[in-house]
Amino acid sequence: MSRTLDRSPLLLEFKRILAEAASGTLTVTGAGFTKKLVFSNGALTAVESTLPEEGLTAILQDCGLISGDVLEENDDRFADLLVNRGVLQRGEVAFARLHRMRIIALSLFSLSEGSWTFQSHAPPPVPREGGMIHLADILSDAVSTVETHYYFREIFSRSHPRFLAIPRQVASRVYERQSSLFQRMCRLEARSHQEILERLGTDEQDYWETLILFYLLGGVAFTGPEINDAVKRRREMIIRWRDRGESGELDPCDLLGVKPDAAAEEVERAYQQRLKDFHPSRLELEAQSDLYPAALQLAEQMKTARDTLNSPAASCTPAPASEPQEENPVKRAQVLFQEALEHKRSRNYAEAADCLHRAIHLDPERAKYFFQLGVCQMHLPAFRKNAQENLLKAAKMEPWNAEPAYTLGVMFRSAGLRRMSEKYFRMALEINMDHTKAGKALKELTGASVRRRKKGKGFLS
Repeated sequence: MSRTLDRSPLLLEFKRILAEAASGTLTVTGAGFTKKLVFSNGALTAVESTLPEEGLTAILQDCGLISGDVLEENDDRFADLLVNRGVLQRGEVAFARLHRMRIIALSLFSLSEGSWTFQSHAPPPVPREGGMIHLADILSDAVSTVETHYYFREIFSRSHPRFLAIPRQVASRVYERQSSLFQRMCRLEARSHQEILERLGTDEQDYWETLILFYLLGGVAFTGPEINDAVKRRREMIIRWRDRGESGELDPCDLLGVKPDAAAEEVERAYQQRLKDFHPSRLELEAQSDLYPAALQLAEQMKTARDTLNSPAASCTPAPASEPQEENPVKRAQVLFQEALEHKRSRNYAEAADCLHRAIHLDPERAKYFFQLGVCQMHLPAFRKNAQENLLKAAKMEPWNAEPAYTLGVMFRSAGLRRMSEKYFRMALEINMDHTKAGKALKELTGASVRRRKKGKGFLS
């Protein structure tokens, strides 16, 4: 039976495959693509993709092993031919194949729409030269995304983690910092998330990244005030409806759980039942929860859905976007930006980054969105590289603004990279020679007064 990505996250299917050491083929289909992953006893052994950029030839080019004009086909056999002719070494092709497997596997977790099936079968033979990838390696990278954190934090925010033993061969696959933090967590069993965070004194992003990773690896279960399955499903439905509402694809029939030809009485009963089922108290949501305002907004959306279905021109198919709705993405991005600033003031940097990601998706022409995203990612160790990319993007969009350069200097200074921090502090002063903070920071680094250059056009010009 086919399942949809919004209702059945693939991370949980990867968790099952690893726990059961399952063998079979996972097929994921979406708009314009099909991807297949083959598993043998819980390890990834082969992949297929219809996307040209995920073909083996494209990967060989990305790795710098062949030039762009060597061949035109995406064919494994052609790569073998290059080996036989001495153009490539077998080890280079084997590396590229493993790299391709990892890229295609990780790409699945960024998909928001599509469907998937898993067909069990006998363990296939492991390719002699292709090798295999342990799922712990894939999951270690997958949990570093903000979207992953957001999903699981909403599901397990009120639960107590209980720590379990996992096989040594699984634990050995994760990063040292994650393994070390997990060992410290194990000594604080049956405490709330807040208590564990306070006792550990660690970054909240690192905590959730490690907790989610070991949950997927089978090393964490959730107990205590864990929400029941019905409430968990309703929380997941709120997340799905919220995302669809932002894209203008929220179906009133889906929202109330009725058929298109439902009578007015049935619509009213469904509406009243939904209000009860999705009230924040029924969902066990606290006022500070990120889902709390979404649950309140949902009540208004349900009322609108009821009125829509009871109108003479009722339809369960979303109406074509009208002219005012065309402005909605920009306005919605502005709302998300304000939400992000509130999260940032509360030092909830992961939540702020999530809001900014969605704002940029809706309106990618705002330098301030990229700038604030970079600032938030500075505080998330796993996203320092992304922070640099987004701050540089903001600088390119507004070359007259010295703040991105100054912020990059601050980030590299905190990382102990003196030369890089000095470079960006000087760039900030080239853009704005009166930038007091940049001048002071540069003086502290060099121990000498700063000679201000003539104001330039921007360090990316």
